[in-house]
Amino acid sequence: FPSHDTNAVIESLDGDAGVKLEHVFQFARALYNGGQEKSAEVLLLDLLENKYNNQSVHNLLSLIYTNSSLKNKKERADFHYRRSIEINPDNGILIGNYALFLMKLNKTEEGLSMMRLALSKDPDLDYIYTALGDYKLKMGQHEEAIKEYKQAIRVFENPKSQLETAPYGQLSILYRRIGNYQKADELALRQREQDQSNAVGGNPEDIIAAL
Repeated sequence: FPSHDTNAVIESLDGDAGVKLEHVFQFARALYNGGQEKSAEVLLLDLLENKYNNQSVHNLLSLIYTNSSLKNKKERADFHYRRSIEINPDNGILIGNYALFLMKLNKTEEGLSMMRLALSKDPDLDYIYTALGDYKLKMGQHEEAIKEYKQAIRVFENPKSQLETAPYGQLSILYRRIGNYQKADELALRQREQDQSNAVGGNPEDIIAAL
């Protein structure tokens, strides 16, 4: 995609139109994850022009514009957050993302309302509980904040969670916020061990077993 000529790229791909557009979207997401937000934005806008008008495109555009310091980009972010929710009004994650955006803009009442709506759609959004805890702590509601942090911990430690790697670092922060410093230190150590394992390619025994 050196020239970002999306139409030419779509024509060169195999599969029907929907499959081709999905391939382009996945590439745009890879660009975003790699820090190439401008290139990702170009592809995503081209996808919208090609009628690939789905929640994922709008959500990713909203995240890109949220990171911008330009006022008009914030307005674009708001539009795309709302559009993604219009397409899929039952997706708690999309609503939760918009809630955090509103909180960043100090639109507190609207943000809190969207947080409650997000949790009504999906009660296992750990980052929403964490954000609620942060807000209540800021407001001096210490006991209420601890309740929210404990809810986030409950979600993280749910054995049904499909996380690829244990979020020891995030759990460490949450335990520290509720005052359990010993548990927090234990989890921080486990996070460092996990990071070290990842840095050297994982558990050598696992690598050998996979050969």
